Amino acid sequence: MTPGTYSYRFSGHTMKNHTEYHLVGVGAIELARNGTAKGFHTSTITPLEGSAAMEARRFSVAGRIAKRRSGFGPNDLEARVTFTSEDTDEKGDPIQILDGCFSLVTAQVEDTKWLISTAHNNKTQEKRATEQERGEIGKIH
Repeated sequence: MTPGTYSYRFSGHTMKNHTEYHLVGVGAIELARNGTAKGFHTSTITPLEGSAAMEARRFSVAGRIAKRRSGFGPNDLEARVTFTSEDTDEKGDPIQILDGCFSLVTAQVEDTKWLISTAHNNKTQEKRATEQERGEIGKIH
């Protein structure tokens, strides 16, 4: 991926308290020449059953996007990203910190990639996160 500003969107599913939720989000990152990425996103979750209200959360995003070490060429990319919620607890600590790993491939449009999640770790709860996303990221300038 070339350096610049990218916007992205994603959707998928996550689990919370043994309930399945639909997850959607949008965000933007600045990608530097060395592959580091910084930005933000907003996501919402809505339970697939029951009557709980939709929940929204905003995250800062920091990580790296690069060619996969054992990949199949320039279109086989991997992103390793940390998502830190802007919401904090009474101590001032983020309510949620997630480490995510994503696989990206080139879409039909130049500077646009399709993505899927391949692993998530909930650092706040010190366990694997049960979550799956798919989406796309495209260069805006």
